[in-house]
Amino acid sequence: MRALGNYMMRGSVHAVGVAGTLTVVSWFFVPFTYLLSGTPVGLVALRRGPVAGMQVIAGTFLFVALVAWVAGMGPGIAASYAVGIWLPVWLVSFVLRRTESQAALLLAAAVLAILFALSMHVAVGDAGAFWRSNFEAWFGSQLPAQSAETYREFFRSAEPLFNGIVAAALFTSVVAAVLAARWWQALLFNPGGFRAEFHAIRLPRGLCLVPAAAMGGWLLSEGALKAVCLDVLVVTLFVYLFQGLATVHRLVAARGSSPAWLVAMYAFLLLAPQVALFVACLGLADSWLGGGVGRGRRAE
Repeated sequence: MRALGNYMMRGSVHAVGVAGTLTVVSWFFVPFTYLLSGTPVGLVALRRGPVAGMQVIAGTFLFVALVAWVAGMGPGIAASYAVGIWLPVWLVSFVLRRTESQAALLLAAAVLAILFALSMHVAVGDAGAFWRSNFEAWFGSQLPAQSAETYREFFRSAEPLFNGIVAAALFTSVVAAVLAARWWQALLFNPGGFRAEFHAIRLPRGLCLVPAAAMGGWLLSEGALKAVCLDVLVVTLFVYLFQGLATVHRLVAARGSSPAWLVAMYAFLLLAPQVALFVACLGLADSWLGGGVGRGRRAE
């Protein structure tokens, strides 16, 4: 990673070559699309500034459009990467560069995710039904008829959550790409800096009112307002998930505990996703207490 990062730092042409190549690779590893395609852009924007980051985006756009055209895929795929990955990562990286605060990074990405959720309501009307129909069509083409019908029943029951989940997935993907870029930057220029910055995440105490208000609005309202409140609630829970992760990392470091605790936490998150709600609640409590979770032990 050091060699690749140093190569990218030689100039925009080198960075475009790496970002473009990794973007093409991401076509074959879809779950890692944001990490492969967005992280190089984030690294350049964090280290060399927003102008250099935009230059890399422009060059990578041409690179990907050309490769897609040669492959018979159509150059439009480059536009989807630019709008869906590079520009959000560039914007959030700019916020992190200016503030040097990963809490500000989370807030910026959350605003983008909520704006995306709201724009879907404006663009398609019933955003939940829109995502359900798309998911049903995709699963219907990938699964046997009997299994597809089972999933259709699930999709109908979970329809109200879909727009918020997609927005939360966008939030998580952008944050993961920028955090990976920050870790890469620290590896090259500030060893140990990423760990200290991640442990220092402190969301504003007043932000706790947002999920509370969103839950109240979801319970008491109807129609479009109810759907919007649910979307905001889902996104803010994911914001506090990252606060919770930072809290657990900080506690493990402060108490000198084995890193196996962190491995166990991430394993539980993968195997039992409902654990994410517990971690988010821990993050919310830590935010409300002003980072007080575990503070007494650190003072010893």
